[in-house]
Amino acid sequence: MDGMLLLSLLLKRPATEFEQNQTFSRKRFRLMMTTEQPIVPGNNEEPRPTTNGEIESLVLHLRRLPPDVCEAEVASLAVPFGGLNNMVLSKKNGQALIEMPSLEAAKMMLRFYSQVAPPFLRSPHVAVQFSRYQNLSTNGGSTQLYAAINQANEAALASTEAGPRSVLRVVVECYPHQLQLSHVLFHQLFSRFGVIKRIIAFMGKRGAGSPHVILQPQALIEFENPVSAHVAKIQMHQSVFSHFGGQLLVDFSRQSHLEVRHENTLCRDYTTKPMTDVELLGLGIAAIPADLQATFHHPHQGILPLMSQHTIPPNNANDRYILPGNASPVLIVSQLNAEKVTPDALFNLFGVYGDVLRVKVMFSKRDTALVQFVDASQAVLALENLNGCPLFGHTLQCNFSRHLHIKMPPPSTAAEDCATTKDYSDCGLNRFRRVRNNAVFAPSPVLHVSGINGQCTEEEIIDAFKEDKCEPLQGKLLQKEERRMVLLQFPSLDAAITALVTMHNKQIPCQQNPSSLHRIRVCFSRIQLPPLPSDASQDKSIENHEHEEPQQIQPAEEKQEEKTTVEAEVNKEEKDL
Repeated sequence: MDGMLLLSLLLKRPATEFEQNQTFSRKRFRLMMTTEQPIVPGNNEEPRPTTNGEIESLVLHLRRLPPDVCEAEVASLAVPFGGLNNMVLSKKNGQALIEMPSLEAAKMMLRFYSQVAPPFLRSPHVAVQFSRYQNLSTNGGSTQLYAAINQANEAALASTEAGPRSVLRVVVECYPHQLQLSHVLFHQLFSRFGVIKRIIAFMGKRGAGSPHVILQPQALIEFENPVSAHVAKIQMHQSVFSHFGGQLLVDFSRQSHLEVRHENTLCRDYTTKPMTDVELLGLGIAAIPADLQATFHHPHQGILPLMSQHTIPPNNANDRYILPGNASPVLIVSQLNAEKVTPDALFNLFGVYGDVLRVKVMFSKRDTALVQFVDASQAVLALENLNGCPLFGHTLQCNFSRHLHIKMPPPSTAAEDCATTKDYSDCGLNRFRRVRNNAVFAPSPVLHVSGINGQCTEEEIIDAFKEDKCEPLQGKLLQKEERRMVLLQFPSLDAAITALVTMHNKQIPCQQNPSSLHRIRVCFSRIQLPPLPSDASQDKSIENHEHEEPQQIQPAEEKQEEKTTVEAEVNKEEKDL
């Protein structure tokens, strides 16, 4: 039988059956769980009905997989449980079937992913259940599929030969200098995979014996269950901190167990002194929710991973990196100006705080839109800065959406409906060209304009804004080497935001060379320009000038010092960009 035909037969189910299966949750297998036992695959059991009438099977059914999932990712889920015999993957339907080598292995894999740590593959709702098929039989298949199965089985065989290991060694590459090393940091990152017994954190040396020795944050983590350690190793290796650029390298340690003699901020024995919720809240760290799994990825998956929400902030200064439990990469934005809002306007505004992939203005409710970011951390940043901000005379209301991504309309959809949904993933206009971006500031009446042609003047930039009915109060042109920047102050925050969404990414000509167009970049500035004198104070000065002493002229040195200070601030801001 043709492989594709069998694939469709295996994965096509009636819609009603899928709706019934939506209730799949941890509660479903809670009655099956007994006391914790070592997971050792065996083949001495026969399939039998479960407590809810479902038949046990060698085949597990995975649903709600992300559309960009690959064969290697799905196959790796079976490695800690002894590998797999066969696999079928349907990326279009977001489903997969995995045949395990034994019924016991299938039951243990199902038990772990349904009650201990659900698999995270860029989706917090991946469901695992028994399939109605007892085995898989396929004729033909892709090279990637067979390679993924072989690679997973080789890794499982190597793990079996090495014996059960429960201690991991974690190294933080390219760590941020503001990272405060603590056992709590690693506990929060890895506790979702199972019970942690002990953690020892330390600054280890890399390149010992060479002239260049680098200190790196490292940690030894001992799990109660070897399977938890194995799953954590597979799913956390090569993950990165999206805001800081620190990458995690995870491998098994040569230590069979850890011994903590003196507890402090770097090491702790949780068997004698468990972490309490009060202690975690006192450190400004939130417990890791199940939905947080959607934010963990690997570099080869095409979407930048993150874990920065678990860094320990000094004095709670960086609490914005702690993701709430309902965090989603998609924001729902309401109370928009239905007559003026467009996907491009929302892209320019929300793009200040992250890479926007898609924007959808509701066709039937034009005052509401969905904005999808690369990851949930950028959505959190946008939510904190833009919720309650004015736009086109309305006050924005932002919240997390229950959706994890925005679907593009089919090609046959009407042109008007297609115009309200746009994909910006390949437009090349996103601002975040690197993982770490410090030039992210709260909305301000002062805008920072860069990307200016070297021949353009301050008046030309102001005139370009005025042509689009964006009239700044004042501007200041600054030049650093061959780059020119302009600070523009607007009368209100609403006027500044309107100017940003109107002028960002716009191409403007230069009067000296009209054929040469340059694309300007507009963002919020942290610098406040000196206030302009009010008209009332000017009139009063003119009226009473005979009764006042001559005003002292500011020395040239003070003017130069003020200009130098502003230029230094702008140079620092431009460096962050």
